[in-house]
Amino acid sequence: MTALGVRIGCGLGAAAVVVLGFPSLPVHAAAGSDVGAVEVEPSEGGSATAFTLRLPGGAACPGDSANDGYRVNSYMVPVSVDPMAVTFDGTGPTPNEYGTLASFRQPLYDTDTNSFVSAQTADAETPGGPGPIIDLPTFSYGVYGPGDLPAGRYHLGLACTLLNEVVMVWDAEMLITDAPADDPAQIRWRLGDLDGVDSEAVPPLLIGTAAVAAVAALVLLARRVRSPQPPVPSLEER
Repeated sequence: MTALGVRIGCGLGAAAVVVLGFPSLPVHAAAGSDVGAVEVEPSEGGSATAFTLRLPGGAACPGDSANDGYRVNSYMVPVSVDPMAVTFDGTGPTPNEYGTLASFRQPLYDTDTNSFVSAQTADAETPGGPGPIIDLPTFSYGVYGPGDLPAGRYHLGLACTLLNEVVMVWDAEMLITDAPADDPAQIRWRLGDLDGVDSEAVPPLLIGTAAVAAVAALVLLARRVRSPQPPVPSLEER
């Protein structure tokens, strides 16, 4: 069993604490919103590369944890999944799955392999005010073993949740590719402009292969389309 399997197994007992004692949903949190991007630093790396998430200045949940029951959760899901539609329990995004791209639902893990789930905000400065998001750890993919984190395109980021439902998210997109020489998860990751990259349908290696094949086909076509050759003179003309 990988370290990830151990962390998930240990966390299942915490799932029962999700809603007891929480207040009713405040009016100002009735509609969820994608409030923007989260910066990931550095912009690429391997499974052992530590990275941080940087939120915009003043990032906060609509209410705090102590008085309003808000929590801060991390997530990583395939790009086909809307982060605003993810639900959470004590182990993170549900259902807690890994190893297959289409069903992948995981929190982010810090460099000590702890999942970042159900974190508390700072106290609001005034009653009913926003709860600042603080104390974000440094993350990595070192918790995963080979095959646990499939190649593909993902959403990842942070969500303010209330009663395990998403209220606000800060999101980024990341492309995971296979890298057999990497340790421990055998992956590489990068951020950037991923528009038009459908890595759920076409593996990254095949995308590059297709581009090379297209160029080769154009070169072959250009060689075939040549200027007409002069006619061969007859014996009499010679």
